[in-house]
Amino acid sequence: MSAVQNLVVDQPSDDPDTPIPNDPTRDVVGNHPLLNAQKVASLLVDLGTPGIVDPGDVLRYTITMQNSAAIPATGVVLTDPVPANTSYMANTTTLNGLPVGQPDGGVSPLASGINISSSDRTPPLPGPGAGTISPRATAVLQYDLRVNPGTPAGTLIVNQGVVDSVELPDLLTDADGNPANGAQPTVVVVGAVQQLSITKQVTVVGGGAALPGATLEYLVRVVNIAAVPALNVVITDNLDASQPNYAALYGPLDPGGAVDLRFRATLAPSLVQGTVVTNTGVVAWNTPTQTASASVSIVVGGVPGFAALNGSAWHDADFDDVRDSGERPLAGWEVDLYRDGQLLHSALTDSDGDYRIVGMEPNDVTGAPYEIRFRAPGAGANTAKLGRAASPFTNGLQRISDIIVSSGANVQGL
Repeated sequence: MSAVQNLVVDQPSDDPDTPIPNDPTRDVVGNHPLLNAQKVASLLVDLGTPGIVDPGDVLRYTITMQNSAAIPATGVVLTDPVPANTSYMANTTTLNGLPVGQPDGGVSPLASGINISSSDRTPPLPGPGAGTISPRATAVLQYDLRVNPGTPAGTLIVNQGVVDSVELPDLLTDADGNPANGAQPTVVVVGAVQQLSITKQVTVVGGGAALPGATLEYLVRVVNIAAVPALNVVITDNLDASQPNYAALYGPLDPGGAVDLRFRATLAPSLVQGTVVTNTGVVAWNTPTQTASASVSIVVGGVPGFAALNGSAWHDADFDDVRDSGERPLAGWEVDLYRDGQLLHSALTDSDGDYRIVGMEPNDVTGAPYEIRFRAPGAGANTAKLGRAASPFTNGLQRISDIIVSSGANVQGL
């Protein structure tokens, strides 16, 4: 692969309809809610070094949950464990500015989950299924944690909540509010030490699938998550022969500062469908040198951020799970995609018995498994099943269950 590089400090666009700063504008197609949950931490009580998180200081966490769709998200529950090296501050949990779960006896009510509703609704009652976030509405939850005495400098306080709802797979909270680079945990650095984070994402230039010969654009993003400047910052990537030296161009990377490395690479024309292309970016800083890395993969034939399933139906006369010449393809069969028992998409096998389902949401992090069900033309609920599925997942009579797909996956042979 050849690469063209650009090292810049980007300013992302912002969706003005949400309270989350610098978040992407997202529109949902279909009859589903669209949730985003950004989680940030701030220094509320600073008892030690000014501006530095020290043992004994109090952190305030804010989780902003936005429903960008035109229908409500129901049964919304937020669960968020207390991270190591911290203690929950009693009776500090609020939802949309009002106390929730109080009195809590010094035990975080988020440990067992809190029903979440947007500020335009009546506060949710206890019990399952009570939380609702209205269309185009927001719910904001806050709570406080104290950094435990004796926590060493350089300790990373890392935690991540989970938002559950009736309509969607579990959603992890995201530190940067950017769904394109995955859900990032919220990290707080203890002490006056240097610490960087790094993420990486890939897109196809011009959109569409990552076909052989396509041009890819990679984005490596480095953020200073500490309270002191980071020195000697250098970024490398195993697809890019150069080593962008941020420090030589701009000097130290200030607290909260971010730098993006963009470059393009071309997929070899000889690559076959389903080939996985993975590469890794590394950032180095400080003396002695510290490093952090992030990897991203793309599947040839797949679409970044989505997943695709491909397969065939045929009369397997010799029961060897191999489509031999002369074995009759099953054309016009309906292929139904389900998740949590809900029908999401239907496709038909073509004249060769082949089918393809595209645009699926990746479910390899917290999502519920997918299931495919095959139906013969004109078949009803009581029609006999004609054969067992063959795939790397769980196979049943005309059914494939427990399907897990990652971003950009292009699964073959189902």
